[in-house]
Amino acid sequence: MSRALDSLSVDEVVLLLHPIGLQKYEGIFREHSINGNSGLELADEDLVEIGVTSKYHRKRLLNGFAKYRENGVSHLAAYKDPKLRRCVSDHKQAASERGAGWTALMTA
Repeated sequence: MSRALDSLSVDEVVLLLHPIGLQKYEGIFREHSINGNSGLELADEDLVEIGVTSKYHRKRLLNGFAKYRENGVSHLAAYKDPKLRRCVSDHKQAASERGAGWTALMTA
């Protein structure tokens, strides 16, 4: 099953930072409410403006978004990754503790 990038919530987009090794930007993405739709519109200058100072990291983020835009987000394939499964669990717990709603990233 695959979903279009523009349909993802902020919580789901934050999870996509993990497979590309850029989870350190979770706070920035949450602070600026970067969801799938706004992620599609990000340009290098936007990433600099929100605090992603490393040119290499900006390139990885933009390439990652381009890949997800072309291929969609395959939830079942991503969920097979044990690190991502643990991350999903951690985010669900954090969302629950914040009293925030959670749109499950992995759907069967």
